[in-house]
This record gives sequence, C-alpha cells and structure tokens, in this order.
Amino acid sequence: MIQFYFIIHLNGCKWILSPIDDPYTYLKTIYDNFDFSTVPYKKDYYECVPKEAMPLPKEWKVYFSLHDRKGGERAGEELPLNTTFSWAGYEWLIPSAYICSKGLVLDVFAEADSDKVHTFLFKWMFAEEDESKLTAEQRQQIENENPLNYDFRAKVSVNSTLLHEKQGQGNVWVQEYEMYQSESMRDILDHYGLSLDKCWIWHRMSFPWATNTKPKIKSLALKLEQRPVSIIGERFSVTNVGQQVKFVHPVTNAEHTLTVTDYEQDTMSFDRHFSDGYEHPTHLTKMAYTLEPELTNMQFSVSDTKQSDAPKKAKISAPNSDFASAIAIIGGADGPTSVIVGVPKTEKKLHAACSALTFEPQKKVEWKMTFREKTVEDFEIQIKE
Repeated sequence: MIQFYFIIHLNGCKWILSPIDDPYTYLKTIYDNFDFSTVPYKKDYYECVPKEAMPLPKEWKVYFSLHDRKGGERAGEELPLNTTFSWAGYEWLIPSAYICSKGLVLDVFAEADSDKVHTFLFKWMFAEEDESKLTAEQRQQIENENPLNYDFRAKVSVNSTLLHEKQGQGNVWVQEYEMYQSESMRDILDHYGLSLDKCWIWHRMSFPWATNTKPKIKSLALKLEQRPVSIIGERFSVTNVGQQVKFVHPVTNAEHTLTVTDYEQDTMSFDRHFSDGYEHPTHLTKMAYTLEPELTNMQFSVSDTKQSDAPKKAKISAPNSDFASAIAIIGGADGPTSVIVGVPKTEKKLHAACSALTFEPQKKVEWKMTFREKTVEDFEIQIKE
C-alpha cells in the first residue's frame, strides 16, 4: 500500500503529516464523545424550526419502585459517589445513589473483560443453533463460563443500620454486538459518561429505609456476597448397596465418602394415564446414600449424566383425564434430579437421587456430582463516612 506524507510550512516550522492506522475508530471515538448541543445553529434555522419541535435532552429520573411504579411517586435525589473497587475478577464502579422517600437506590457497574466476553460469545453463540440439543452439563458450563452472568446479593449499611435489597434490575452492554446494545442501556452509560467501547454489567437495587422517615445519610457502606455457583464434580457408577465412592470437594479440598444404602431399579406407576396423547418413559434407577463428612442438599447433589428419553406419540390416544404419580419427582426438562422414596432408617442423614426416565431399564447408570459453593470471599466497602 502506498502512503502519502504531506509537508506543511507554518510560521517558519516544518510539519510532517502521516496517515493514522485506523481512521474509522479515531473518528468514531470523536463522534461518540462529542456534545452536539454545543453546536450553534444559524439564526434562520431557529426561524424555520419551532422551538417546541426541537429535540429535547432525555430527562434522567430514578425512582425507588423499579417495577410497577404508581403515579405520584417522586424521583430520588442523586447523590454522586464515584466509588471504584476490585472484586471477584471485575472492576466495579458505584457512580451514584438516589435518596428516595421510601428508601435508597444504588447503581452498580461491573466492567467485564472484553476478551473473555468475546471469546465466550464466539464459543457458545454458534456452537449449537438448536438450544434444545444442549445437555444439562453444557447448559451448566455455559452458565459458569458466562462473564456477563455474575450473581450476587447486596446489602447496604446506612448510618450503621443494615438495609436489605427489595427490588433489582439489570442489563449488559457489549461492544461490537448490537444484540447487547439496547437504547436504555446506552442512555444509562451516557448519563454516567462511561465508555461504549467496553463491556458492562449494570445492576440497580432498591433498599427500603429501616425507619419511617428518610434519614440524613452520614455513613454508607456496601456489602456484596456471591451467590453459590454450581460446580460439576466427578462421575461414578455403582451397582450394589454398601459400595463407597471417595471424592475430594473442589472448593474446600476436604475428603468425603459416599456410601450407598439403597439401590434398585423401579418404574413410575400411574393411577391414570396421561391425557396428552404421548407415551412417556417410566423406567428409572433410584439410589439412597449417606455422606461422611456431611454435606447438605443445597451443597451437594447426585444426578444422572443421561437425559430422560423424549416422549413418543402414543399408538392410541389416551382418554382425557388427570393422573397421579405414585412417586414424587423433583426435576425439570432434563429429567428428574431427585426422588422422594422410602429408604431404610439409619443414624446418618440419608440423601436420595434417581436416574433419568427411560423406556427401557438402564443396565448401568453413570452418576455425576454437583457442588454448590461460593468461590470468592464476601466483600465490604465504605462508600461514605
């Protein structure tokens, strides 16, 4: 490529102008950050365009009720904070709080790593066009790898009084991806003067006052706590009562032992038939087990790696009727994850699981462990003293 250089003589000095590498990005940056309201129009423009027809700047108002706001509610008074901190691998910003009659509203931003976001989107947006074909493990992997999906609980302390979140809303912004560039999110970033060339996670949270009247804020602190995330553990297979599986917790590194106390194949029996005209799988394997040291059902679970068989069109449509299952099943579209069964009594706490539902009995079930734990420490920052 031929490049041209221009020599300009100005006030006795010689200036050399050379082309820049990326003129489009340079001009776009100038355009995005330019305040067009400072450009004065000619007098005849205002004579032709009525003042009431001229575009007005968007009004910025933040209310305590983030959803289903009723008429008469007043907007909150903005309290600039501009507090920054690092936590959980993100750079965080609290630009402002809003003091409302009913409580406090807080805007919180997390800047996500652009390279990680783009790598994730490229990997999963085109990996499987038909989302229904994704396995439960793949869905869990997507949730765990998504840098735009960071789930946390927030509390604020106003004048040493702890306030709990009542409502919340949020959105994301990803540069170069129009599907993640809503006008409402653009307005929010513009209001705070945040770059449109970055990836942002935005949360707005409302916290009711602990008192009947609005307090004068003397001190303000924010407490953040990561919600437990699902971590896929190792796989295993068992066939008999008394078998043990030893494993190491992926977060605590503690050694645990799973002991099978009941293991058998069964079928789901129904007092009446389904009424949807489809034949449904009924075979399953149920298992009861103990853990040593103990883990709660919220911290640990066992499920089948296989997905349940899809229903088949019945040869003869069943009559329209209700049905009642003889076994209570807890689960979702990917099949049941646990089953309430009668198991032998023992001094240790029993846990129960069941396999996917299949049309034919499974000769061997491959089970997977799932842990739910926090992976980062809680965080607290004093915003205003």
